[in-house]
Amino acid sequence: MHIFKKVPFAEPPVGDLRFALPKPPRRWEEVWNSKEYGPACMSNSSETSSPQKWVDEDCLHLNVFTSEACLESKNCAVAYYLHGGAINFDSAVMFNDTVVIEAFPRKDVVIVVGAYRLGVFSHVIFKNESLVPYNLAMYDIISGLEFVQKEIEHFGGNNQRVSVFGHSYGGAIVNAMYHSIHVDPENRLFQKAVAMSGPLKFNSLDFQLDGTRQLIDRARCNPPNRRPPFSENFRDSYALNCLKKLDQRVLLGYQRELEEEGVKDQFSHLLLAEPLFQGKSIPELLSTSVRKIPYMTGTTSKELDTSNDPFELIEFLSFKNMNQVRAKYFDDLKNGRLVSGFNHSEDTQGLFLSTWADAQTATRNGAQVYLYSYQYPKHPRHTDDLYYLLGVHKFEKDENEEALSQLYPEYFAQFFKTGRPSQEWTRFNASCNNYFDINYNNTSGVRPVMKMPYEKEVINYWTVGMKNFDEQVSMEKLKNSIPKDVPISVRTFYDEPNSRRTFLFLMGAVAVFAAFVTLLHMYLVHKYGDVTTMRNNYYLINEKTPLYRRPK
Repeated sequence: MHIFKKVPFAEPPVGDLRFALPKPPRRWEEVWNSKEYGPACMSNSSETSSPQKWVDEDCLHLNVFTSEACLESKNCAVAYYLHGGAINFDSAVMFNDTVVIEAFPRKDVVIVVGAYRLGVFSHVIFKNESLVPYNLAMYDIISGLEFVQKEIEHFGGNNQRVSVFGHSYGGAIVNAMYHSIHVDPENRLFQKAVAMSGPLKFNSLDFQLDGTRQLIDRARCNPPNRRPPFSENFRDSYALNCLKKLDQRVLLGYQRELEEEGVKDQFSHLLLAEPLFQGKSIPELLSTSVRKIPYMTGTTSKELDTSNDPFELIEFLSFKNMNQVRAKYFDDLKNGRLVSGFNHSEDTQGLFLSTWADAQTATRNGAQVYLYSYQYPKHPRHTDDLYYLLGVHKFEKDENEEALSQLYPEYFAQFFKTGRPSQEWTRFNASCNNYFDINYNNTSGVRPVMKMPYEKEVINYWTVGMKNFDEQVSMEKLKNSIPKDVPISVRTFYDEPNSRRTFLFLMGAVAVFAAFVTLLHMYLVHKYGDVTTMRNNYYLINEKTPLYRRPK
């Protein structure tokens, strides 16, 4: 087994390269020392309890885990892993080497863990995108994948067998890349995708611009007051140059101060904007998705049930009456009207719904999709299953979890190699919502097995029940929008149930009579010819007299 650490895939993004697109690394003549991890990218977020040991702007490195067999064959499957942390914390240097080696290179899979810029170092933007590219972290990721295309053969991998692979917001990045029509549309950089517990969550342009403006104000990077006032472009250019000159720790300190004062999500998540992501909403992104490469996705059974985050799970369901939908949900929750088993936090429900929507979309595109749910009840929360693959978020395993720690990595390794996790795991069907239930109990004999439907209570509540409620609210608004001075014959269709039934009955009767007349006309023309022929060959006394053929 071999590990190559701190391999640079881009120039250090420091000085004038801070907030700039990544540039290819400079060539070196000596042997590069890859024995020790480099620093994590700059992060000190108030949102995490797992700070990194060493942080620095010079962090655009990747770490490659491979084997002697792969180095000899140069044909092993490759998994490019994207860490979580909402593009604000965590890193590419936080994983357990031994667990990673056993999970992947021991099974002939080369795994690459790449870094990308975080927090304010990736989220400073301006309206004029020529100053700073939107979604800077995405360009770091794409740069890492480009490096894999050029160099992975020398680490034993096949650049035509690459999977992008992520957990939590790393999974969200995988989903965003999968649905984008702009990121690698020819599937050159990756040919499979795996998203573990990955939400569909983006920032809006105005929201992120507001975070940048507050950072500039905190750093005192506005130009001095002058008459006449500066143009917006001059002011932004001045602020950008000022931010570039600040010490990296000072800039990070300003982010921490703003987070502690409540300015948090502005330095997290992707921005839903061109040129990387199409559409102005998540429904539009999904509806325009066309990628059809193999896709594996899933969740744990409890995910974020301890979360107290704000209510955000319905932004991608495209409700027209958001306030009423929120009010109904909390009223149903308060008064016990939710069905048995519907006992998840809003964050967990959002993960279930977005995972289901991703699977539905990829299946519609024609992809082979494999959906799972990790169900073992002892450690079923967000990140617990990641311990089996990368060795983080450690817990004391019982005998069943010891067995799962052998089974779980095998599913992922087989998917990376073949596009199918196992023979007993059948592909997702959008009609029955089937999924692979990953559970194990040596006493009861429980084993992983296919089941359906996936998270039925949550999916039905939001996509059926709440959709119907949303439509009813829209109809009520339409009814109330009709002026009261409109003639009663128009208003009663909306206002009076009896009138509505009468109106519908009359419309139906008219439709039936029209259909009868049309069919009769078609029959007569077929049998007797058109009207001119009939007049020449038959006596047409009047409409009530039968037709008699004229004698020859």
